[in-house]
Formats: sequence, structure tokens, C-alpha cells
Amino acid sequence: MTTLVATGRFAVGESESERNSATPPAKNSDAELVERHRQGDASAFVEIVDTYSSLLFNVAFRMTGNREDALDLHQEVLIKIYRSLHRFRGQASLRTWMYRITVNAARNRARWWSRAKRGTTYSLDAAEENRRPPSECVADPKPDPEGRAYGAEIRVRVQQGLDHLSAGQRVTVVLRDIEGLEYREIASTLGISLGTVKSRLARGREALRRQLADLLE
Repeated sequence: MTTLVATGRFAVGESESERNSATPPAKNSDAELVERHRQGDASAFVEIVDTYSSLLFNVAFRMTGNREDALDLHQEVLIKIYRSLHRFRGQASLRTWMYRITVNAARNRARWWSRAKRGTTYSLDAAEENRRPPSECVADPKPDPEGRAYGAEIRVRVQQGLDHLSAGQRVTVVLRDIEGLEYREIASTLGISLGTVKSRLARGREALRRQLADLLE
């Protein structure tokens, strides 16, 4: 079921399946999985991917603005994580470390820079499918077509609003108001101060609220 929920100081449309997948399931600890990976246990990396893949895809999608680029970036990120996981030392949480890899990979892509400076046109059908990770692209159980169309429109508008933010504001808003990271985790992920996180978030929220004013009335 699609609902309109408040995150931070603006509204975001999200599906029931997305809310249910927001918190990674508690299985083996991250430290245990990393150590098993170092010792050559291939199943450890599979567990890490099972736990965090959807979260990383969501960030990739919000930063690239479309499913094709997000899938490409997502695969690139998973390869980077696999190749460098043995060097992870736990100075930040595993989630923060992987978010940092995702953000840095997005910044290094020309597509990311071009889309940070201009809006992107979407269709409602594409938004309904592309908003979710591949494993969650299932039909919305809500039987009301009008309700589904409204939820899709909200997601389209939010993504278009994000596309118009500056690169710094966009990633900060995504990590805080969509992914739910704490301020210190965002600062660690982006390599910036807490003050910079708060100022970028305030400016990004204000700009996004202006663009979504008609939805928030």
C-alpha cells in the first residue's frame, strides 16, 4: 500500500514493502561476517549482500534518478565492496563504509554530475516500477487505481525535486530523510563536519519543500 509519510520537513511517498525493508534483518554481526570473508568463507559476502543490497540500491537510485543507471552503479558498488572488504577495519560501521563507497562511486560518474544539474522527465508507469530495488518490483496490493496513481505521482515529484538540488544537498537529504542515517553517520560517510551536514540538510529541505508545496498543503 502506498502512503504519504513525513520525513524530516517534507513528504515522501513510499510503499509498504519499502518501509518493511528499511531496517536490515539481524543475523550474524557485521564484524563476524567481515572476519569470515577474510578467512575465505564465500557465504559471508552473500549474507552481507542479502542484508544491505536493497539499501544500497535505494541510494543509487535516488542519486542517479533512473533504474538503468542505478542498476549499473549498484553492480559497480558491490564489486568495489567485494574487492576491498578485506581492508575494512571497523573504524566506522559497515553500513556507513558501504554508503561511502556508493556515494563516492556516484560522484565519479559523469551521469551523476549531469543529472545533479538538471531535472529528469519520468512517466508514472516507470516510476512505479523503478522506485524499488529489482527484488521488490511487485504489484502494489492496493486495489484502488486512483490511490496507486497518486502514490506514483508523489514518488515522481520527490525524485524530480531531488534532481534539482545541488549534489551536496541531494546526497545529504537522501541519507538523512530517506535512508534515515544519523547526523554523525552522514558526516562520516561524506567526510564533512556536523555543521555542514545540518546546513546542507536545511537548505536542501527548504528547496525541496518549495518544489513540493502543492503536495504539502
